[in-house]
Amino acid sequence: MGSFAARDSRFIYTDETGDQVLVDYNDFYRNKSRIPFHSITGDRTVPDLIMQLMDACEGLSVGSPEEGLLLEYTLFDILFSTFIAGSREPARVVEIGCQNGLLSYHLGTILGAFNNSSVLYCMNNTIGGGSEDLWTDLVGQIKEEDLPDIRFAACDYEQTFFQEETFDAVVIGAYQSLENPEKVLPEMKRIVKPGGVVFCFLDPSDWLLYDMFYWTFPESIDYSVGRRRILLSRKI
Repeated sequence: MGSFAARDSRFIYTDETGDQVLVDYNDFYRNKSRIPFHSITGDRTVPDLIMQLMDACEGLSVGSPEEGLLLEYTLFDILFSTFIAGSREPARVVEIGCQNGLLSYHLGTILGAFNNSSVLYCMNNTIGGGSEDLWTDLVGQIKEEDLPDIRFAACDYEQTFFQEETFDAVVIGAYQSLENPEKVLPEMKRIVKPGGVVFCFLDPSDWLLYDMFYWTFPESIDYSVGRRRILLSRKI
């Protein structure tokens, strides 16, 4: 189990191997990086965006299965923002298992803040049960200036309708249970672009998904905080 903290203008992840600086804002403020990460538009900075999402997450998750996942979502927001900040071009992202819309809210806000021409596909393998209403309510709370092109669709995760190398990022949701990860994960690998990333929120007890993720993406990084692990892999 790791821990996550903000210290001295840095976001730091710590586990048994030591400290890993996820983001050092001092470098960005001193122009030591060519990534325009410190400022999104005008006076708005990425730390401002992360704080906005932290505040929203606490309120929006009340009463949902994702209540109490503030630490996990904050870590994800930083990892995802760091990836998206690497390019000023619009990004194409797909969320697998959009559930009640909380992760869609985070993804949509980040994508739209950097470039509101980005596209977010929110996928679910079922329709009905009121989940679409919950999803619509939460996505509808994204600020207009942060709103990218968001599309909701239903499909089989094992065989999506997307062409190869369609997405810059694939995100498997916080409470999504994959019945056949040995079939789903190769499909995620097929639809992500070279240089793209795959994120997976994972219950620590789901060893089948964990093993299959590492089998499909051997160079993955495991961030374990709170009640979820976040696995991250970049497609070569």
